[in-house]
Amino acid sequence: MGDSKFNINIRDYDTIRSVLRDFYIYGCFSRNDLKKIISERKYDNERRRIIYSLKAEYVDDMNRNNRNKNIRIVYDMFKIAGNFLADTYLISRFNRNDVVLFFLTLQALNGYQKSLGINDIIDIVNEALPTDSGLFEEITLRRKLDEMVDEGLLTKAQLDKRTKTYSVSEDTFGDILDEDLSSLLDAVSFFANVSPISVPGFYLLETLSNYMKYERESKISSENIFMFKHYHLHKIIDDEVVSVSLQCLYANRNIKFIYRGDSDEMENHITVAPLKLLSDYQYGRQYLFAVKVGEKNPQMFRIDKIKNIMPDVESKISADDHVEYQKYIEKSWSATILKDRSRLEKVEVDFGINEDSEYYIIERLKREGKWGEIEQLEKGVYLYRVEVANVAELIPWLRSFAGFIKIRRCDDYNMQDTLKNEWKELLEKYETV
Repeated sequence: MGDSKFNINIRDYDTIRSVLRDFYIYGCFSRNDLKKIISERKYDNERRRIIYSLKAEYVDDMNRNNRNKNIRIVYDMFKIAGNFLADTYLISRFNRNDVVLFFLTLQALNGYQKSLGINDIIDIVNEALPTDSGLFEEITLRRKLDEMVDEGLLTKAQLDKRTKTYSVSEDTFGDILDEDLSSLLDAVSFFANVSPISVPGFYLLETLSNYMKYERESKISSENIFMFKHYHLHKIIDDEVVSVSLQCLYANRNIKFIYRGDSDEMENHITVAPLKLLSDYQYGRQYLFAVKVGEKNPQMFRIDKIKNIMPDVESKISADDHVEYQKYIEKSWSATILKDRSRLEKVEVDFGINEDSEYYIIERLKREGKWGEIEQLEKGVYLYRVEVANVAELIPWLRSFAGFIKIRRCDDYNMQDTLKNEWKELLEKYETV
């Protein structure tokens, strides 16, 4: 495909979502490795778009051998506190005419420093276009102007029954002091990274930074004041899915999407009533807790397995139903649903520490142990008890306390041996952990 015919922009972010996820999370797949999942042409197109949208410092294009190249996305968490994957959204939902009309309209209104009617604007815009470019029609410009009014960028005034004028809206931050804007910038920098939906926050962060730099001529520190633990950048890839899910949840509407779980051989078209959105910040997974339309028992759907999501009709799930369904996940450590007739599983763990130098372990246990109970048996020895829907979900968390724990009790599961075998396997593979 020639450069002149390739369109870097995409109308639907689903186009690059799966390939971008493979590049970021795995980084070991070549074009040949993925040909069973996607066509070679699609791989080439999405690879090209991803490389185009990200800075070169984040993309490592390495040769595995003379024939295959692996694309992986790399970054240093100690140097970056933002999410550079937000830049991949900049190639979506725009075409050339949208961009040209947007900037030429703002230039026209800023240049004259007064309100202009639609005929004046279209004359200025079309005059600025290259001679070999087609002219914009009035209906196209009017639609774009109304969009910009809805976004708060422009103000529309009605002079008489037939005449409307447009002007650039007043400076939103005009009455805010520089030091207050700086504090606002810090707040946006924090919440953009921890919010369930991050893309708008990063766009606002960039807008505020440019505003302070160019409009206020303020000096902005390039140093990051925040660092984040369990910061999984790839969650931003699913922001659109999360956004639609939350909108439908709050509006009590059903959701339609295509889903392919780990055990599914083909994609399934599903309609559900959303009940809750769950995010496992420690391991970077997000889930939609929902019930299929026409069924009784709820299910858990992985957000990263959902595509082509869209709102549907009003849900028939009542407020009382929501309360009843929450009982299914009350004791879910991560994403296991407590099904009918299932019983909770009990776990008891002994923590042994040096009270003088290792009490931070107990502080962490209090912070992360959720609804579990902690009892001090003697100096340096603590007993942690918890009931969960699935004890296997506790293993990654307990594994992180290596050297401080011993499993005292675990219903229907030999957790102590499981942990020992995992640590033994780690030592065999990596020699030291």
